[in-house]
Amino acid sequence: MSAAEEKPELGEEQEPTEDEHVEEEEASSEGDHHDGSAKKKKKKKKRKKKASTEAAGASNSSDEGQPGQDKVDKQEAERRFHKALESAKHDEDMWVLLANANVHDAKARKLFEALKSNSSITSVNLSANHIGDEGVQALVDVLQDGGAPELINLDLRGNTLSDHAQQLLTDLHRRRKQLVIETGPLPDESAAEAAASSSSSSSKPGTPAKGRGRAAHNLQQQQQQQQQEQQDKEQWDGQSLKDLVKHSAMFRRYFQTEEEEGGAGSSGDEEAEAEDDLPLPEEVWGQVSELVPGGQGSIPALAEALLVVSKALDAEMGLMPSVEDKAGLQDFRPHFRAVLENLGLLQQVLQLQPEPQLTQSSSRTPQPAVGSHRVWACAILHMLLLHNNPVIDRAVSELQLLPAAVALSLAHERCSAVQCRAAEMLRSSLLSSVPELWQGLFTAGLGCGLRQAGSEQLLQPLHEELVQIANQAVKQPMGKRSAVVGFVSEVANTLLQAADPVNQDLHCAALAAVLDSSDEWQGSIQQQGPIHSLLQEQDGQLCGPPPPRPAASVNEEDAADQQSLGIINGSQLMALLSRMSAS
Repeated sequence: MSAAEEKPELGEEQEPTEDEHVEEEEASSEGDHHDGSAKKKKKKKKRKKKASTEAAGASNSSDEGQPGQDKVDKQEAERRFHKALESAKHDEDMWVLLANANVHDAKARKLFEALKSNSSITSVNLSANHIGDEGVQALVDVLQDGGAPELINLDLRGNTLSDHAQQLLTDLHRRRKQLVIETGPLPDESAAEAAASSSSSSSKPGTPAKGRGRAAHNLQQQQQQQQQEQQDKEQWDGQSLKDLVKHSAMFRRYFQTEEEEGGAGSSGDEEAEAEDDLPLPEEVWGQVSELVPGGQGSIPALAEALLVVSKALDAEMGLMPSVEDKAGLQDFRPHFRAVLENLGLLQQVLQLQPEPQLTQSSSRTPQPAVGSHRVWACAILHMLLLHNNPVIDRAVSELQLLPAAVALSLAHERCSAVQCRAAEMLRSSLLSSVPELWQGLFTAGLGCGLRQAGSEQLLQPLHEELVQIANQAVKQPMGKRSAVVGFVSEVANTLLQAADPVNQDLHCAALAAVLDSSDEWQGSIQQQGPIHSLLQEQDGQLCGPPPPRPAASVNEEDAADQQSLGIINGSQLMALLSRMSAS
């Protein structure tokens, strides 16, 4: 074969057809062995060159589909990142929105470093990015040290996270339970992959599937955003602000509308059905008796069982015998009777302390925890004492459960769930015909040898403990005081009302005698005393101190006009609203 005949075969632009391949193969089989092997080598080289040329052509065609698009997207992502970074450094926003912003570990470290001193951001969206183990480690280091204390939502969906990174996030959630961490694939990733696979059948072979999937994902996000904007626009057209707020999902989550209130209260059949759905008391308390010996490890299951008991008591609340009935234990409803029979177990629940926990404000130092099991135990006691039934009050008094709840409220200054119920229990006990229920509270150790946290010293009598906390509180500005001051103010106000002979609804002569004999208490409630000062600060000033009135005018007509301005304080405003709702 001549050189002129070989030239077309070696050219890059002219490719042999299938028929020519067949002819070459037939010719090679007829030639000698040396010529046949040489031709086979040439054919292999041509096939390799052809495959590389097709791959390069496919790559160029995919790049030509959106000229300069990748560069524009990267510039936009960079702009968004720097804007969010500056905002995080200066506490300017409550949200960080960096979904699909090409954030990798190095950028993530810069962003998380800015969150150390941020006190305003509540939500961070970093979905569909490139964050790995290093970025997650940087995030965990910042948040475990108390950074971004207001953060409650973190979206990391669409990032490729290893098992190690997932474990770091799980440990972080245990330490900051209020933080919701979202991981895993995005909801529309599967749809984007399906669109990519379907388009691959019609596109040229060799186009990278990953690039097509990302493009489909971005396109779908843009379409969804445009659709949502259109829906919002249509929703606003022709509707009042009141209707929009009333029917929004956020409003219905926290508030009950009038229609729902009417529907809920109009059917007695629903209450009967709910009572029928309650488990048997023997089953629930059998479970509690099995869980209590398990100690700290059984606390989550124990809390769930006590929650069931609380719901059952709530369903039976309206069916309790009155005080005048002087009912015995056999006359109570099944779940109330079961609680009274198992008050000893409830006492053990109140004594079961969980492990110390890291909180939002504790940084790296674990703090003593209340435990949800003790929260529900206090809720059960609260419902028992609401009835002022002497049978119940004597049973609770014998086991000294009220002092245990009050001591728990004083020891855990941030647990308002326990403190509110303890304050209500104290108020109910002062109305009881069983004075032993509350008398021990006003002796050392609250009548049952309770000691101060981390000390062998007995707790002071309740009224003296209140005075001591109030003394420390008034020396500090508002906002820097202990969180237990609210509980102290509420209990002190209740004691003052009970000691006032004019207050016939709550007056307790026996308590008044105890308080009159205490010099510390009497001094604290006088003008400028710590208890008096605390209550004065909170007395009706809902909106702060009233504004100063205009200067008096020498003109009587002007003075009358100034009087008609009607400047009122928070207390007067609440009284006015109350009269309007009553009329």
